[in-house]
Amino acid sequence: MSKIVVAEIEGPSTTSNKITIASGSQLDLVGSTGTTTIDAADITAGSLPSSRLPAGTVLQVVQTVLNTPSSQSVLAATITPVTDLNVSITPLSTSSKFLVSMIWTGESSSSSNYNQTWRLKRTVSAVDTYPGLDPSPGSRNVGLGITTQGFWSSDASSTPDGASFMYLDSPSASTEITYTVCLVDYYAITLYNQRSAGDANSFGDERTISQITVMEISG
Repeated sequence: MSKIVVAEIEGPSTTSNKITIASGSQLDLVGSTGTTTIDAADITAGSLPSSRLPAGTVLQVVQTVLNTPSSQSVLAATITPVTDLNVSITPLSTSSKFLVSMIWTGESSSSSNYNQTWRLKRTVSAVDTYPGLDPSPGSRNVGLGITTQGFWSSDASSTPDGASFMYLDSPSASTEITYTVCLVDYYAITLYNQRSAGDANSFGDERTISQITVMEISG
C-alpha cells in the first residue's frame, strides 16, 4: 500500500475548495486507539446524521401554545380532545422516544373538578391509542394527570384551575404522530380553556395559557 505524506490538502476552486469522497469509498482515520472508518454516506453537508448521535440526544422539539380563550362541551364519561391542544411531529428514527409535556389552564362549569382525569391520545396512520394508562383499572377513571383546583375557593369563578402531566412515549413509528390532550369528566360540563368560568373584564379575572411540547429523543 502506498503512502502520501503532505502538510495540507486543498480542494480545487471549481468545487469551492471541497474535497469529495467518492460514493462507495471509505476514509480510514488511524489513531492511537484504533481505526475509525467513515463512509461517504455518513457525511451530509455539515450535519451529523441523527443515527450517529448518542442515545438521549434531543433530535427535534415541537410545541403548541394557546393564549386565546375558548369553550367547549364535554359529555359525561367520554374522552374529549381539548380544543387545539395538540401537536404533530414526524419521527427521524423509529427507535426514538418522545417526551410529551402539557400544561392546561382553565375552568369548567362544574365545581367537581376532582372528578376529571387527563389523557394523552397518540394518533399514527389514523389509529388512536392512549399510552401510559393502567391496563387493568376496573371501573376507575384513569389518566396521566388530574385537575388541580384554584388556590382560593372564594374566587372559583374568576381564577382558572390547572392540570399538567409529562410522559415518555415509545411509539416505534416512522410516520407522522399527532399527540392530543384529552379530558374525561364524570359529569357533562362546559370546559373553559385559557380563562376562568366568569371571565369578567376585570383585573381580578385571570386569563392564562395552555401548551403541549414534544421532544424527540434518540433511543
